[in-house]
Amino acid sequence: MTDVAAEVQQLVQIVVNDAALPLCVRREAATLAGLAGRQPGRACERLEDLRTRVLPDLALHEPERDYARCVSVETFWRHHLRPDRKPYFRADHRPYLGYLLSQPDPAVAIRADLSTATTLIPAEFSWLVPLDHLAGLDGPAIARRLQLRGSMQPFVVFVFPLGRLLQSGVTAREPRGIDTIPAKLLQWTPGGVSGERIDRSIPLVALGGVQWRP
Repeated sequence: MTDVAAEVQQLVQIVVNDAALPLCVRREAATLAGLAGRQPGRACERLEDLRTRVLPDLALHEPERDYARCVSVETFWRHHLRPDRKPYFRADHRPYLGYLLSQPDPAVAIRADLSTATTLIPAEFSWLVPLDHLAGLDGPAIARRLQLRGSMQPFVVFVFPLGRLLQSGVTAREPRGIDTIPAKLLQWTPGGVSGERIDRSIPLVALGGVQWRP
């Protein structure tokens, strides 16, 4: 079995084993187990179709506290760096990391380099954790707390104060197994990260600040 097939079969099992999902959803996912071994690409398409159909039925609620999202420098460089800055760090994220490490306050440099796109975080990647759960944690401790196995440190932390979340209309819910499909989050387990939430797309105006956690 290829690595891709094994990954897709794991995603199928994550959905099947999530008892909070409707039984019909879990049963439909279970029918894809064999296809995942034979045609993983097709099985992944079917999983994504299932996710798309299920999402509208999952209730969203107004947040009740400050939240945060942690990303690696590579993710920031790849998805959040201003387009006019990208040519200076074209090859990969390592020159940009070196630049940040040379700055007296990397968080200030990151905020200045942040893209001004209206959407800061697309819905499928809008995994949030309570900000106070990160209090006093450095990069390695964050990786352990959030089960970010394999993630490169240091981390960039996007801070979303409650007031800004409410003003920008952000709503959230507890993640479900189907949410792991776009990014292939094979390490996810229900309730594995306390207080974890996922949203629809998060706009830039919800951002209150940026932190640097080496």
